[in-house]
Amino acid sequence: CRIPTIGPVRAERLLNDFGEDFLATMLVDNVSEFINLMDAKGDFVFSDRQAKRMERSMANIEFGFGEGGYQPTEFIKRQLPNGYFDLLVVDEGHEYKNSGSAQGQAMGVLAAKARKTVLLTGTLMGGYADDLFYLLFRILTQRMIEDGYRPNARGSMAPAAMSFMRDHGVLKDIYTERDGDSHKTARGKKLSVRTVKAPGFGPKGIHRFVLPFTVFLKLKDIGGNVLP
Repeated sequence: CRIPTIGPVRAERLLNDFGEDFLATMLVDNVSEFINLMDAKGDFVFSDRQAKRMERSMANIEFGFGEGGYQPTEFIKRQLPNGYFDLLVVDEGHEYKNSGSAQGQAMGVLAAKARKTVLLTGTLMGGYADDLFYLLFRILTQRMIEDGYRPNARGSMAPAAMSFMRDHGVLKDIYTERDGDSHKTARGKKLSVRTVKAPGFGPKGIHRFVLPFTVFLKLKDIGGNVLP
């Protein structure tokens, strides 16, 4: 097995729990997602020690899993210095907003190697603050880190994304109270709470991350027959 800490027995168990297609796609698209894999209960599958060993080992693997093809962005990441390219133009930028997508990760690598990045999109966000989080982290990394949004010790961005939502978005805490069943004489109330995101992006986030870096244009401002 090419992945440290995972022997044949553990590999078989992972295949039974998650399925071959799911794991194969994850290894090809985003190894970090595999290292931070969670079970149905929301617990990490691998311990911190295992995760660190796998991360160190996979950092030295220059060939992708699956088809075994050399990943161009891996070459760029390892061989080219930051600022190597003068300009990166990203069309349909909203398509790179997902946390675990291979194209989003690739865009982040290219943005780090470019002195300037221009993101083109007609749909900046879908209404939720976290629509912008990973885009901002990939193209305005230093500013996001200055505001405290950085990976945790395991390399996961999920806690930072939640903090971004709390700081600049809208989160609803839903409290549910119900009668608790008990064999005792007195019955108590059971209170549960869950947090869900709601549409909205606060003025502080717009002032900090959007207005200083964004130009809003209409088709008539561009001129010419842009659309067929």
